[in-house]
Amino acid sequence: MPTKIASIAAAVISIIVVVLAFQTSTKLKDTEATLATTENNLKNTQNKLKDTEEKLATTTSTLETTRKDLADTQSKLDSTERDLRAANDKASNLETELRTTKNELDNMKAQLAQLPAGGVSGQDLATEIQRMRDEITSLSSDKERLQDALASAQRTRADLEKRIARLTSGINPPGLEGRIIAVDGQWNFITFNLGQNDDIAQNSQVTVVRGDQPIAQVRVTTVENRRSFGDVIRLFGKSLPAVGDTVITN
Repeated sequence: MPTKIASIAAAVISIIVVVLAFQTSTKLKDTEATLATTENNLKNTQNKLKDTEEKLATTTSTLETTRKDLADTQSKLDSTERDLRAANDKASNLETELRTTKNELDNMKAQLAQLPAGGVSGQDLATEIQRMRDEITSLSSDKERLQDALASAQRTRADLEKRIARLTSGINPPGLEGRIIAVDGQWNFITFNLGQNDDIAQNSQVTVVRGDQPIAQVRVTTVENRRSFGDVIRLFGKSLPAVGDTVITN
């Protein structure tokens, strides 16, 4: 009887050992699987963190560039406004000088008309008439010069006023055509070869076309002298903007 009990106890212990070993093995596999998943998640998190850091660095760089371009644009606008004030002053001075010249010319003509027919010698009269005619010719020449200078100053003033309006309104001159020189698909923006020298305005919109097919609408975010950057804000189909596509102003 004791031997039978001992055998049963040994069998039970063996079963318990097997069960515990199985459970331990299962838990170990689960733990290893969990560890593998955790390691994979950690790796993905590290990759995402790295990508986020790179995006942050790029965003910071883009922000600094945008701030610099904004300062450059403001400086150009201030310079243009100073030029406009100078053009206004020049036009005002020319108008004053032109009125003075016209008055002098009218007075000279009146004096010439009032010269007496007698009372002076023929030689003296001829000399006086010639002097007045010479002054009239000189004044007429000055008048023409001043009129030309005034017209030029007025044209300059009109051009400067248009430039200021474009810089502050976010509207581009119509009919300009350029090319995409770079595309960043990750950040969804393009670079094209039109800039401040072409009067491209910040916050304006341009259209990307390929042949006769419109591809995308782009909002200009940064403007440099010879190039501009913009975000793609609308696609007209499935095609994406590509290097070499045409950029037009509306």
